[in-house]
Amino acid sequence: MTFPITDLLRNDGFVIYNRNLARNIGVNEAILYSELLSRWNYFKERGQLTEDGFFFNTVKDLEEWTALSEYQQRRALNSLKEKGLIEIEVRGIPAKRYFRIVEDSELRKRYVDI
Repeated sequence: MTFPITDLLRNDGFVIYNRNLARNIGVNEAILYSELLSRWNYFKERGQLTEDGFFFNTVKDLEEWTALSEYQQRRALNSLKEKGLIEIEVRGIPAKRYFRIVEDSELRKRYVDI
């Protein structure tokens, strides 16, 4: 079976992240942070953030969109949380991971600028 190279390079097969951010916080962290920002925008545009600005995403969903394993996600999320870029809470039954993007432009700028 053959298919055009354009099928491999379709837009939905890419993960976009900032190189400066990756240099400052790590590649996996930059990939995951970029995906979380994308998800946050998605839920915000649809009015689906919680009252306190959180949204949930599963390990499976994030793995599908970033190709990061559960272990890689856990390490990157812990790093992002330690740096103050995100907040994480476990809520509900069954338990789900909820995320909130910390809206601090000075903090973000510190990690994006070289």
